[in-house]
Amino acid sequence: MQQNEWFNKNLLGRIYVILSFIIVPLGESGLMGRITIPDIILVAAAVLLLGSKRIYAPRMKVPLFLVGSFLITAFLSLDVRLSLTEILVMVFLLIGIVVVYNVYHQNFKLLFLDISRAIILSLVVGVYDFFAGGVGLPRLFPGRAPGEIVSAFRNAGQAGAYVLVMLTILLPVYLSSFKNSFKGADKMLINTGIICGVVFLFISGKIAAYIGFFSSIIFLNIMQRNVKALFSTVFIGAILGVIYFNLEDISPALNKRIQAKIESRITDNIDGTRNVTEEGFIAENIGNAIRAFSDNPLSGSGIGAFSVEYGRHEVHSTYFKMVGETGLIGIIGYTFFFFFMFKIILWKIPPRSVLQERLLDYKRVLLPFYLGCLISWAYTYHLRKREFWIMVSLILLINTVLKYDTEEEEEEENNIDYAKQ
Repeated sequence: MQQNEWFNKNLLGRIYVILSFIIVPLGESGLMGRITIPDIILVAAAVLLLGSKRIYAPRMKVPLFLVGSFLITAFLSLDVRLSLTEILVMVFLLIGIVVVYNVYHQNFKLLFLDISRAIILSLVVGVYDFFAGGVGLPRLFPGRAPGEIVSAFRNAGQAGAYVLVMLTILLPVYLSSFKNSFKGADKMLINTGIICGVVFLFISGKIAAYIGFFSSIIFLNIMQRNVKALFSTVFIGAILGVIYFNLEDISPALNKRIQAKIESRITDNIDGTRNVTEEGFIAENIGNAIRAFSDNPLSGSGIGAFSVEYGRHEVHSTYFKMVGETGLIGIIGYTFFFFFMFKIILWKIPPRSVLQERLLDYKRVLLPFYLGCLISWAYTYHLRKREFWIMVSLILLINTVLKYDTEEEEEEENNIDYAKQ
């Protein structure tokens, strides 16, 4: 298959990944309040995929088992309609796995480049909208909160969670021998994506993302114990230090917002002014999740139906959401999925090619960053995030290459259809 034919056939799937950062819906309420531009693109890409002569199926048994466990809880839910809507969202994201897996099946390295493009574009859009209003230019996403460079997201929390996962994908490229598989402009694109991601993560002001990222760095240094990991830590710290100490001059509004978050979420808890486990939104939210489980241990409130009885907001933690919204049934499903993720990350075989050696090294470095994400997800819900499922698609693609590739990687690789081998 010629490169031009491959590119044209899969263009929509690539656009879906590159624009995956757009989470602002097309409307304020109803159906349009849930649909985003990437969602429409994914539907079109899926329709085109159905017309293909062959569709490659990634490993989906455990993700489907997870959705199946949620479906059981839906029929015991406080609001069946809300629960079924939540499950349809997850099914839609699983379709995204199949689309991404097929789109990048013949050139999986292109997915890393498109993820870099997504991070860079998200920062460019955010910075443009941030300054556009002040100089009289039209904003691409009007109506976002002042002092936030996160205009394509619903809120800063979503921005931080998104960038954390994308950095989890990209940073191991730079820190492993897999970086040698990228040359010239491609390597520069990935490095630029990493720098933009680190900057965007900081200015998002998402404390859970901060904690997850710095936990990743700690795990990296403990598990790797090499000069490159230490140098990367110092380099990233220097970038963040320069931004932090000059933020008040760059953007007083953004600086005020980040300082307030650091004070309310970290400083007050350290000096004893406030105990997050006993008072405030987090304590109340988690307490309500435990109460929902106590009221119905088997299925909780039903996935997505928590707000019917237990508070206006959903549970702000993946793990407590499983407890409060899905009960024992959902906990079992998520436990299987939890170990499935570790299985596909840790899976390895004796390398038979240079490319396989590099990919195994990449996955070795990926592990500490994934552990950092697990810590961050204690306060955020990741199963409804498209960036998470893009990461799952990528890991499945890498394992396909590990299973089938037997050729030494050339300086300019040909596209290889690994499923046909």
